[in-house]
Amino acid sequence: MNSYKVILKTTGLFAGLRVLSILVNVVTSKLIATVVGVNGIGLYGLLVNALNLLTTVSDFGISKSAVRSIAEADGSNDHQLIGKSISIISKLIYYLATIGAILTIISSYYLSIWTFGNSNYIISFVLLGIAVFFTNVKNGQVSILQGLRKYRLITFSTIYSSIIAFIFSIPLIYLFKEQGIIYVILLGAILTFIVTKFYFNRIDNDYFKNGVKLKFNDSADLIKLGLSMMLVSFLVTLSGYLIRTYIGKVGSLGDLGYFQAGFQIISGYFGIIFTSMSTDYFPRISAINDDNSKLETEVNQQATITLLLICPLVALLPIVMPYLISILYSKDFGPTVEYVNIALFGIIFQAGSQTMGMIMLAKNDAKVYTYSVLAFQIFFLFLNIVGYKYYGIFGLGVTFSINMFLHLVGIQILNFYLYKIVFKLDFLKIIIVVLLFALVANGLRYISSPYNFILGVVLFFLSLYFSLIKIKALLNIESITNLLKSRINGKSKKDN
Repeated sequence: MNSYKVILKTTGLFAGLRVLSILVNVVTSKLIATVVGVNGIGLYGLLVNALNLLTTVSDFGISKSAVRSIAEADGSNDHQLIGKSISIISKLIYYLATIGAILTIISSYYLSIWTFGNSNYIISFVLLGIAVFFTNVKNGQVSILQGLRKYRLITFSTIYSSIIAFIFSIPLIYLFKEQGIIYVILLGAILTFIVTKFYFNRIDNDYFKNGVKLKFNDSADLIKLGLSMMLVSFLVTLSGYLIRTYIGKVGSLGDLGYFQAGFQIISGYFGIIFTSMSTDYFPRISAINDDNSKLETEVNQQATITLLLICPLVALLPIVMPYLISILYSKDFGPTVEYVNIALFGIIFQAGSQTMGMIMLAKNDAKVYTYSVLAFQIFFLFLNIVGYKYYGIFGLGVTFSINMFLHLVGIQILNFYLYKIVFKLDFLKIIIVVLLFALVANGLRYISSPYNFILGVVLFFLSLYFSLIKIKALLNIESITNLLKSRINGKSKKDN
């Protein structure tokens, strides 16, 4: 199958699953807000964040590095090697999940004090420890399925577990009110594990014929890459925390609110596309990590499709942002509009930098990857502080775009130096066109209403037409259309 078709197919699939997950979380939050109130939402948010943090730390990043390990083994078509990798990872995630659960339970008193300032939530953290176990094991099994590219199984497990967990959460909230929140989180973790386990057991039994004992030498690279990925996630989170702390202390909570609203819009809308695309992209490049020529082709194809998918959005958002902000927040969030409009340029650069940046992970160059992220995050933090100090929220949008541009250039230089992998001319042409669409869309904001809106709609359809024409050419849709017509005609003749 054409690689472009694979990218679009998997992107649509995982974007749908991500949207479903977001909707379930929104409806669950709405249920808690209605029955328990605002305190319930606060408690739910704290416990969910605590669970995410505890699972991230306790699995040593194995749920992420496992994808590469399994995909590399799967690319060899060696069933014995695939089975060995699955056996090692399965054992490792159970060990780490057990350790994580025990440490959480033992630390429940201190976790309650640190989180809530009292010991009233010890039992909640004990139950959260059990949830850590089931969540870590589930994450590990999903990583194995992702590495094997068993997307059909992932799809069914995600859909059914989300729906079942939500259905069971309804009576728990109504019966136990605030106390039921921890029951919802725990039961959700258990049910999701059960459903995922059911579909995990449906992969080829040949992989499980020859189990192996867990040895440090067999899992050393897996743990090393996992720790590197976990450290990188921590560095990104820490950088975000520090800039928010700086805004809160030097500026105001109002500025922090403007920034947070804008960041949520940027990361929410475009995050669906980026996250969905990387779900299949990472195992795909991991399977061919020793072939730089194939890697270069995959990088350019992935980056090109990403640009074409976001092109209509970057042309539309500057026009609709004032209305969107009024709906989501209020008309008082004017600075958020300015932040998002200028940060859109950074999103365009991110389409290239994110795809190129994953090459080092696929190559298992954990040290280079970690040091490069550390250097970029320190520099990004410095630029963000300078941008906010002199230009406020608008300055943060500017520095975000500058950061993403510098990241794109830096990652390209690094990958060329290490692997001789570069962006091709076709990608560079498309990124220039998308940047022009974003630039014109921003310029239209300074034209009086309603002409700006009319011209904005025209620009949006032009960008949509550009993306569709390019995607049509990449997918060779003409031949697919002819094939479908011939099959339909053939079937009609057969029926006659």
